Amino acid sequence: MRASVWLTILGAIAVTAAPPSRRQIDNQQPVVTITDIVTVTATVTVTAGANNNPPSLPTRTLTPGSSATPETQSLVLVPTTPITTGGMFFESVSTSTVTPSVPVVTSSASSGTAQILPTLSTTNPNTSGTIITSLNTTGVGTSAPIISTSISAPTTTISPTAPVTSVTSSVEPGIPSQNIFQPVATDAPPSVLGRRIDHPVPRTGIQPQSAPVGTNKFYSNFFLGSQTAATWTNPYSVAWSKGNGAAGSWGMTIAHIDSNQKVYGPDPAANPVQYFINPIGIQSLALSANELGASTAISMDSLAAFSANVNLSPSTGAAPVITFPLVQGMGFVTGIFNGGTPILQTGVFFRSLTKSSTNPKPGVTKYTILLEDGKTWLLYAYSKNGAGLQFTVVNNGLAQATSNFHGVIQIAKNPGNAESLYDAACGAYATSATISGSTNGSAAAYTLSFSKGGLTNTTLAMFALPHHIQSMAPRTSSQMTNVQLATTTKGIATAITADSWTLEEILPTTMGFAPWSPQAGVERITLSSSAIAAIQSTAASEVSQDMNAQSNLDSMYYSGKVCLLTPSKRNILTWTIGACQVCWDRVYPSRSHW
Repeated sequence: MRASVWLTILGAIAVTAAPPSRRQIDNQQPVVTITDIVTVTATVTVTAGANNNPPSLPTRTLTPGSSATPETQSLVLVPTTPITTGGMFFESVSTSTVTPSVPVVTSSASSGTAQILPTLSTTNPNTSGTIITSLNTTGVGTSAPIISTSISAPTTTISPTAPVTSVTSSVEPGIPSQNIFQPVATDAPPSVLGRRIDHPVPRTGIQPQSAPVGTNKFYSNFFLGSQTAATWTNPYSVAWSKGNGAAGSWGMTIAHIDSNQKVYGPDPAANPVQYFINPIGIQSLALSANELGASTAISMDSLAAFSANVNLSPSTGAAPVITFPLVQGMGFVTGIFNGGTPILQTGVFFRSLTKSSTNPKPGVTKYTILLEDGKTWLLYAYSKNGAGLQFTVVNNGLAQATSNFHGVIQIAKNPGNAESLYDAACGAYATSATISGSTNGSAAAYTLSFSKGGLTNTTLAMFALPHHIQSMAPRTSSQMTNVQLATTTKGIATAITADSWTLEEILPTTMGFAPWSPQAGVERITLSSSAIAAIQSTAASEVSQDMNAQSNLDSMYYSGKVCLLTPSKRNILTWTIGACQVCWDRVYPSRSHW
């Protein structure tokens, strides 16, 4: 298919077939040359390539001001950063006209242009989500946890057959370490240990990688089951909606739960309450592409301890249209677009979408999104070629870009005081994290270092949890901001503007296996006579129980609980009142089936 398209290059160029210097378009052979920059618009004829390949240019002279008429579909070749030889690279941008399906009021002000949606009359925004009130009881049944009835008191109790002796403990101070987060060994396990390459849980959508794949990571829901359950990066949660939910999106849904959205019970007025539940399924925003639909395939790559990439493709085996780099604590939900046409959806519904008249940074487009629940979100779009991004609101649940996009779109929730922080941090995003640490006596420090993509001269915005804040070194704590967002179960997260965090701890180097006093910083093995008597009485009853019956169940999980608890009891007795061998012979008959 041949189509006439307008070639506009920042005000345009004059082109000729003479070959003083050549320019390359994507991976195509250079077929045109640029000899001068002038203020004109050139019309060229191109042949659209198959399989979404960049169109090739015929080898002929291109004359500015040609009378050829462009067809409905248009293709704009946008220049990227000039290379050192003076050349310029191009990438294709398809543009289209997006028509609203509801009456949208456009209001212009000095701060920006707002697209204001009509007031909802027949549809309610989905702001409550779903509360899970029961657990799934299907599956393979096992014996009840440990025991199903009360433990009866033993008819007889054991007693020492030898004098009780005290036990002393000594803890050797550790030597200084340059990096305590090193593997114990990297060679293969001994040959006596069996090895298997299979696993009962399939690696659904996981791309091959040489590094181990964790089975209990924050992102596991993207390769387990239907792959649609949420992943919590804190403070945000993301999920592949797979065409479901109020938004009906095939992209990535984004949510954040405020404290006042949690359900407290059974008496909400109690202090403290017995439990609280976070609603799920609220689709505040969904970042997707027009190319995604019922055949969308999800995959993952670069799985690591603190990060992973989630890819959405139009179909199985196709190149990703959007890649989402997920890192714990990320300040933005970031989507990397590879030529797809961005669409923005919501189950809460748009009240207004405002494009800022002033870019926060060169090449960065900014939108302010006000939803029907009164919450404000910010969207930033950055492309290396400097191409902007124009969204047109189609209806209360959908906004579509007017062109395809090669670049990064970032979304963050504004609690009311975060706009300047996000303006400064936009354009950069975390891609992974590594940890290193050192010790010197009782002093220890460890550092979380974030790798990043996007603008290299921009400092990352990441969210820290309360236990991070408590241990932060002075230099890191000085980079803490007053921007905070609630998390589901881990307290209030605080934004930090830094590419790495350093945390400090005082290690309890005097702690051994004996009872230890954190106030005194020493082991405390001297107990009063009344305390020893109470422990002896209780211990005699507990260790006289039938440990075989309690630990030899058809559930490895619950049997293991007892097997772990038994040595703990032994340690307590040994270091508090002493113990005799007959006690452990009674406690440990079950070790034959460990």
